[in-house]
Amino acid sequence: SENMQPHLEKLRAPLGVYATMGNHDLFGHQAAIRAELAKAGIRVLTDEAITLPEGFTLVGRPDEMDQQRKPTAELLQHVDTAKPVLLLDHRPTEIETHSTLPIDIQVSGHVHNGQVAPANLIVRFLNRLAYGYEAIGNGHFIVTSGYGFWGVPFRLGSQSEVWVINVTGKQP
Repeated sequence: SENMQPHLEKLRAPLGVYATMGNHDLFGHQAAIRAELAKAGIRVLTDEAITLPEGFTLVGRPDEMDQQRKPTAELLQHVDTAKPVLLLDHRPTEIETHSTLPIDIQVSGHVHNGQVAPANLIVRFLNRLAYGYEAIGNGHFIVTSGYGFWGVPFRLGSQSEVWVINVTGKQP
């Protein structure tokens, strides 16, 4: 996704804009990608848990290709999990493990909903949740097909998308 910085800098959110590194971001150009994201005003979370002024915690993990990444449970050790916890994890491969942890919402991508049919059937077989939304165990899990692609520059049976997720807390 070359030349994305001018487009990405248009993203605005009251609590900031955050990202994690995906598998294609980890092929030797990490520093340049992080620098471009930073120029666009996007904070990349790498094995970090940050508590925002509103009281909830945002946890970000790099793709599992990063052999140094920490286990999610370790990232939660110093987090007040009585308050909402939102996890950004590029791949949806650990959803079942995460459903047993105090994570309220996980957002993932990576599998592109198969991108080209019949690959959508393969990614559904390989992942508990390969696309869409599901409440599992302690949390709510969302896997998008993303806006880009890998390999062949088209999609068949999968759409390019950006989700807007509205979260409402429980009333006391």
